[in-house]
Amino acid sequence: MRIPTVEKFLCCIKLELGALIIGWFKLLESTVFLIGLTVMLGWSIFAYSHMVNLLPAESYLSDLMKGYSPIMVKFVILIAIVYFGIVFYSAKRLVECLKSRNPQDTVPFIILTVFDFVFSILTVLHFTWIALIQSLIRAIFYGYVFICIISIKQQLTQEARRSQQRNSQYQSAPLTSYKL
Repeated sequence: MRIPTVEKFLCCIKLELGALIIGWFKLLESTVFLIGLTVMLGWSIFAYSHMVNLLPAESYLSDLMKGYSPIMVKFVILIAIVYFGIVFYSAKRLVECLKSRNPQDTVPFIILTVFDFVFSILTVLHFTWIALIQSLIRAIFYGYVFICIISIKQQLTQEARRSQQRNSQYQSAPLTSYKL
């Protein structure tokens, strides 16, 4: 089965610039979340009861945190930190791949995008109409991002092949000496 590809990002921007935009937004997103989650982890380790009391009394998060043990909350925050660490790493590799022109650097971001796509589809299992609409929009978004990243990988692979062919042509050309 052949995966569809695109020539331009959002039909008007060069594909490389689109991949750079996606990479930088994911870097920014993961950095913000990592900072926030690290602060939350610190609060949950050193001042869990104070953190629960700071939340509004009638909030969903307050009810959720009061219902679970502090260890469970720390574990969930730690999993989120690991996830956003992976997001940061894969986005950094995507941005670097556009500089180094190495198509293999797109693989972590492709895996992450597939992972996000699958989890956006799995939110349909928590069936409410709002969750259904949100998961469909997220699935469409991550599907499009996947197609864009696959397209940039194919473009970089073709560039690498062309440069290899050019280099092999120059190397295989016989050296001739000219007589005057």
